[in-house]
Amino acid sequence: MSVSERIRQILKVLPTAIVLWLGSRVLFDFITRKPMFWSSKEAMAEMAWNGALFVPVMVFILILAVHKYKPEAK
Repeated sequence: MSVSERIRQILKVLPTAIVLWLGSRVLFDFITRKPMFWSSKEAMAEMAWNGALFVPVMVFILILAVHKYKPEAK
């Protein structure tokens, strides 16, 4: 698989990973009754560090899922 195909795959799943990242954080803050992450600079910095770890892992997982369950693989 070429580099351009890999980049295309990453760009396809990146919006989904970002939505999952933000959605899970909002849901977690709501469930725990903490102030939302946009309420302070410290919380935003924590959110950025969280995203630096979560988003690449989620992109990898989503690429594996797409590769495993795409119709051509069956």
